[in-house]
Amino acid sequence: MFKHKKTSGKADTADNTLVQPSDWNDDHVLGRVGAVIVVGSANFIVNGATLTFPIQFPGGGGYIGYASRVAQGEYAVPVDIPTMAADMLPSGYTFQLKAILTVRSKGTLTSGYQWGAGQNGDSIQIMLGDSAWNPVNPNVECYLDVLILAAVIPA
Repeated sequence: MFKHKKTSGKADTADNTLVQPSDWNDDHVLGRVGAVIVVGSANFIVNGATLTFPIQFPGGGGYIGYASRVAQGEYAVPVDIPTMAADMLPSGYTFQLKAILTVRSKGTLTSGYQWGAGQNGDSIQIMLGDSAWNPVNPNVECYLDVLILAAVIPA
């Protein structure tokens, strides 16, 4: 279920064939709990230990912040889940983040190099690591493409 960010203060008219202000203000059913929406996506470049092209993620109405380097091989993208949920969902629901991460390298990555992304609190945590999942920086310049999704869940 979703709701509009803006609430109308107007009263309903007598013509019930028209969309009424109370219809606008009401909760909207988009599907079921677990429905997934795209929150935003972005591309940035990692070169060794440097995040060389951090950009703000488009989409999501300003709910997604700037990517930052947390530690060797680890990056975070903050998502303002409480505000996003308050703006879009009725009381009692929130969002659970999901991420799809693709890494494109400008050269051959070290054998066994792997990557993953998932929710960590109110952010997407991106990890680049060796075959044992020890966080390591890539040995060549890499483009990271992240698609952030949000699933509706009970709060």
